[in-house]
Amino acid sequence: MKAVADKKIKAVFVVDSVKSWVIDGAQIKNAASTDLTLIPTRKLKTGALAGTEGVQFTVSSADIPAGIAVCFKADFAGRFANLYKSVDGKLVFMGCAKLDSTGKSTVPGIDGKGDYAVMLSELSALPGDMNNDGILNALDASEILKYSVGISAGANLAAADLNGDGTVNASDAAAVLRMAVG
Repeated sequence: MKAVADKKIKAVFVVDSVKSWVIDGAQIKNAASTDLTLIPTRKLKTGALAGTEGVQFTVSSADIPAGIAVCFKADFAGRFANLYKSVDGKLVFMGCAKLDSTGKSTVPGIDGKGDYAVMLSELSALPGDMNNDGILNALDASEILKYSVGISAGANLAAADLNGDGTVNASDAAAVLRMAVG
């Protein structure tokens, strides 16, 4: 990992035909030996999440930020791979990426040891991603405002109610803008 970090290169470590680690050396703060074992698991209850379960795995001790490259059937092309991590018994959204025409994508969001699940869905699970492109930006705020005045139906209404008050409105658009700028 030290060489990857020092040279700030991207390294791909193939685990199996479905999963690979993707490590960006520019994101590594402290290079050290790292266990990149991915243990297949079926213990997470994903029934409450949208989409089709793609894969579950346990990360035993990755202390570096990483992505997981996934490869599914080409039938899933264009869908989102939404990554969740089990935190205190709840599945928390970590990142998403759209599958390419061959069913492959690299999903960011592995932040350490734990249990993870990748769900395949037509919709991005990224909070605030109203236009359903997998990126949070001012276009999402614009779509939320258009929806709130009846101009647009919105592509991903499920992700738009950021403040959880049951209404998609200008408050949610403002929250998207705050999140988008960091």
